[in-house]
Amino acid sequence: MSDLLERWQAVLDRLSEDPMACARELDWVIKKELIHSYMAKKGIGFDDQRISMLDLQYHDIRQDRGLYNTLSRQGHVERLTSDQVIEEAMIAPPQTTRAKIRSDFIKFANERNKSYDVGWSYLKLNDRYQRTILCKDPFKPSDPRVEEMIGSY
Repeated sequence: MSDLLERWQAVLDRLSEDPMACARELDWVIKKELIHSYMAKKGIGFDDQRISMLDLQYHDIRQDRGLYNTLSRQGHVERLTSDQVIEEAMIAPPQTTRAKIRSDFIKFANERNKSYDVGWSYLKLNDRYQRTILCKDPFKPSDPRVEEMIGSY
């Protein structure tokens, strides 16, 4: 934990001096550098539609298409964890946080082929009732309303 706090302090120190010094560590700085580099190379401005496409492609989560993933594979991004750890976390979220509620809900919806929407603090089942449940407490790993919804099918 102390290593993480030391790293974060170093990032904060560089941010206060020159945010672009974090162009290998912070997503928004990496993306800004990429966009500005592309604009300079092509001689275009923010109003060019290619910038909007670049912005979208940067965040594409598919390993073979996302520009972030491409930059990472090419060694332009400093990562704190591996793809394997991320994959495992997608399957087994922390059991003491709201992530467990989200995971249980998504598993339920997928098993029953239900349409759903999920955000940081809400779950929505796109059925005839259009039920949305707000889960405001990030440290609460269960919610009786979600358990009731899951149990009702």
